[in-house]
Amino acid sequence: LCVLKGGYQFCSDLMDYIKAFNRHASKSVPMRVDFIRLKSYENDRSTGEIKVIGGDDLQSLEDKNILIVEDIIDTGNTMMKLLKIVSDHNPKSVKVCSLLV
Repeated sequence: LCVLKGGYQFCSDLMDYIKAFNRHASKSVPMRVDFIRLKSYENDRSTGEIKVIGGDDLQSLEDKNILIVEDIIDTGNTMMKLLKIVSDHNPKSVKVCSLLV
């Protein structure tokens, strides 16, 4: 689950690496990419709430292993709220991959 807009390039690079790994491995890692856009800031200030702006139907996360790909985690507040939103859709597992923490 790629968090737009900042996580797009990192997610793209990560997916290229996984695809290359799949080509040269005896087992492949099946994957599908979905995108979500969040809004927690207005005028460079945190609003204290998170709004899901984009993303397909999150019910598709049910019983799936989810990797959330983000560019940066600053305070962690937005990520904690996103984890709650994702968990509400009953995934099999959830992991977070961030370029910067």
